[in-house]
Amino acid sequence: MKIPAIILLALSCSVCAADLYVAPGGNDTGPGTLAKPSKHETNPLVQPEVDPEIKLAEKPDGVILRMTLDRVWVSRKRHLLTSALLGKAKPPNLPYEQPDGSPYRIDTDYFGNKRNTAHPCAGPFEHKGQGRLELKVW
Repeated sequence: MKIPAIILLALSCSVCAADLYVAPGGNDTGPGTLAKPSKHETNPLVQPEVDPEIKLAEKPDGVILRMTLDRVWVSRKRHLLTSALLGKAKPPNLPYEQPDGSPYRIDTDYFGNKRNTAHPCAGPFEHKGQGRLELKVW
């Protein structure tokens, strides 16, 4: 099964399209991701020898995402994603904010689980360690 682009982009943790948005820290890349480190990345983790073995499997009750997490990925220092961290969007020169005007603070993951606010995991899923991860995503 081909992995949907949205999952690959989320797992790659870094999207830099036409220099409109740059996440300059905490991004990890390897052979299982589409992303390359941005020229703005201050401390990219590039591990071409580490394959996270990203796979999707269709089951009768849904779709399962399987991947293997490297210990280096889970030990890296990262920051919680917030409006303050994102700064302002370039074209309108306005802050990233919720529809009601309040700032973003991404303190939950894809499933609604609380993120570790002092040391959040990269990507859409909060997890506690290295090794094989199996998640029902749909």
